[in-house]
Amino acid sequence: MPGTAPFQLMNGPFEVWIFDIPAAGTTEPAPDVANAPAGNWTLLGTSGDKDITEDGIMVRMEQDVSKFRGLGSIATRKMFRNSMDVVVEFTLADASIENYARAMNQATVDLTSHRRRIDLIMTTQVAQFSLLIRGDDRSPYGASWNTQWWIPRCSHDAPLETKYVKGEPVGLAYRFTALVDDTDDLGYIESQDENS
Repeated sequence: MPGTAPFQLMNGPFEVWIFDIPAAGTTEPAPDVANAPAGNWTLLGTSGDKDITEDGIMVRMEQDVSKFRGLGSIATRKMFRNSMDVVVEFTLADASIENYARAMNQATVDLTSHRRRIDLIMTTQVAQFSLLIRGDDRSPYGASWNTQWWIPRCSHDAPLETKYVKGEPVGLAYRFTALVDDTDDLGYIESQDENS
């Protein structure tokens, strides 16, 4: 069912797609594709957005800024940006071994002997991924248009905490931090409009 006006009042759910090993020149999927993005993208969660907990998906722009105050003034005169990060966080209620493997540096899944197993030790090199966070029929500009975040390169940099309790699904907490690419690009957010 298409979204309704006022369109700028958006909500979820959004899906998260992951490209396990981004190749050089990986291109951004078009936002007008309502189906799976073309290429080697994998939907996170067996049931997509239905496997992301109700805490939702957080996309945070972190920054460190220095303030300059002259001797003759108590107020800030100018600011200088020292660093910035784009961080994506969500909890996936899908405890498949493959999802553990992504959070553990893209660990190799051993399929021998009628079971799936990954080693807990990780290497010094940190695995890289591409992420696509897509909301079908979620545009602030009209019905049946999409919004998506595209992160060309990122790495998982959070501790993996697994809690087994009665009455709740196991949640895998993901935290991906964007890595700048060869063109000094961290990615995009885009929404379709009447020009799409």
